[in-house]
Amino acid sequence: MPRFRIALFLPCLIAASMAAPAFAQNKAAPAAADAASADAGAPAATWPIWVGDEYPEQFTLKNFNYGQGYYLSIPKILVSVVLLLLWIRSCDWVNQDAQHHKYPYLKWNSIVVFPFAAAFILQWFLPWYWIAGFPLLLLSYVGPLFAYVGFRNKKATDDDKVFTSVHIRRVLAEQLAKVGVKIDSKPKTGPVSPVVLNARNAKTPAEKQQREIAARATPGFQAACGILHRSFETQATGIMLDYSAEAVAIKFLVDGVWLDAEPMHRQIGDPALATMKTVCGLKPDDRRTRQHGEFTAFDEFTKHTALCKFTSQGTKTGERVLIQFEDILVHKRRIGELGMRQKMQEDLQELMNRKQGLVVIAAPPAGGLTSLSTACLAAIDRFTRSAMALEDEQNKDIQVENVPVTFYDSLAQETPMSKLPGIIRQFPDVLIVPDMVNAESAALLCDEASTEDKLVVTFCRAKEAAEALLVPAVQTKVPLKAYGKAIAGVIVQRLVRKLCDNCKEAYPPQPAILQKLGIPADKVPAFFRTPTQPRQEVCGNCSGRGYKGQIPLFELLVVDDTVRQTLLTQPKLEALRAAARKAGMKTMEEEGLLQVVKGTTSIQELQRVLREGAPAAPAAAPAAAPRPPAAKK
Repeated sequence: MPRFRIALFLPCLIAASMAAPAFAQNKAAPAAADAASADAGAPAATWPIWVGDEYPEQFTLKNFNYGQGYYLSIPKILVSVVLLLLWIRSCDWVNQDAQHHKYPYLKWNSIVVFPFAAAFILQWFLPWYWIAGFPLLLLSYVGPLFAYVGFRNKKATDDDKVFTSVHIRRVLAEQLAKVGVKIDSKPKTGPVSPVVLNARNAKTPAEKQQREIAARATPGFQAACGILHRSFETQATGIMLDYSAEAVAIKFLVDGVWLDAEPMHRQIGDPALATMKTVCGLKPDDRRTRQHGEFTAFDEFTKHTALCKFTSQGTKTGERVLIQFEDILVHKRRIGELGMRQKMQEDLQELMNRKQGLVVIAAPPAGGLTSLSTACLAAIDRFTRSAMALEDEQNKDIQVENVPVTFYDSLAQETPMSKLPGIIRQFPDVLIVPDMVNAESAALLCDEASTEDKLVVTFCRAKEAAEALLVPAVQTKVPLKAYGKAIAGVIVQRLVRKLCDNCKEAYPPQPAILQKLGIPADKVPAFFRTPTQPRQEVCGNCSGRGYKGQIPLFELLVVDDTVRQTLLTQPKLEALRAAARKAGMKTMEEEGLLQVVKGTTSIQELQRVLREGAPAAPAAAPAAAPRPPAAKK
């Protein structure tokens, strides 16, 4: 039962249950007194005649009959009320827990609410109500509650079970920690892992539990959790494991840059990999085939939870494994939260609300394509305009309210054309296809975007607007004439690291940069960079890296006739860059220099990102190996 219903029900329940016996007994007391007077032969009491300030002796205060008293026992009532409050808290927990685990919560709400409510009222009317009524009340509380606990624990993993010795010890430790008392919340039997692994996307709860139990039983469980724990400590967004003949190279993706970690022996790395494959429901013995899976990791030390996407692929030297941490808030981002200038926000909002045209959303690997695309799609008026999406079953990424998604399966040799005609016949106002795949799909979408009142949105990987303008046409080989007629605009994002506020170092700005920005030298007293001199103590905020977190840079190109003509006649990057600048587009370099002036990032970091267009990555592996994961920012 929801909290507000219980809160409304509680005063009525207490008032009705307590007032009835009190009223009955208070009404019985005068009747008993009248009966006693009649037996003694005393005359019936009548109202005295007013005699001033003096009253007859029989009406003095000491002669009034108060009865035997003790009609209500305050201590017993308090015990019942305490039990009532516990019941309210239990009902609320059952309601939330059942909804969270997708159990029949209405059924369980009824089971835990009505027996206790009936027993609470009934106990006040039973003879010897404390002896008979309170045990009945206690049974009506404990019985339904533990019936639900038993039902729940049968479906839960060992780590998720409640009212077990481990659960009670953990809860006790958490409560005592609030008052400064620390106790070990873990049993003393065997090694304890700081990370809890949970399976995802299992078909049934039984399969989920089976995977988790099997993973904990593998010899590499502690090693796998140790790798994940180190990633939580470094605040990484991805892990790369490169298996060679003798060792396992480990790298962590921190703020868009791959950092080397201490390598691991194969005797430890192989069982750890088997653990991760087991919890994902994959084949641990298959070291050649490309495999995908997902699991959830919770670190009890840092109190962080990661939704992990797992990919493994055999290579010439062994095997490469990528574990990408998905930001649970990435699908809730909006344009106003991205850090865009106000004018650019307005232009992007106008572009996404157009009735016709093709819009390309782009970012390099680890450039935050998911967050940018989610924010752009959320900017569409999805309440007055119908929007539909078509996505690959093997690469699900669109999660926007009021945007239903239809899937095609690329592993079954399906393409967007397998489902696209059926979706078009439903006449949506906005059509979202992240990957157009081939010329046939691209030609149909371009035709819809240019001849019908339909906005078409697609995604690609690119590091600047000119490149994003060309990539869809080059990859799909769609005719430039059809593509150029449909294209309406391009938005591109890159991420640069933020300087650590605790240890960044000021220095005089370079006059050439200020001149390029048109800013007087006296307006900017200093630029900032990472510390150039070693410090006695490592910065606790950034762990000595000099950077903490990332910020986005954008290029927004609204295609005009000049850009469209250049695309048709000179489809080259340099020509498109020049046309975009003539159209008034602010370049990524100009956007980045403004962040340098603000002291948010450094010239060195901006140069690194603009030069590379993507995070510094490990040495290239064979083409079959998976690429470094794109950070979900």
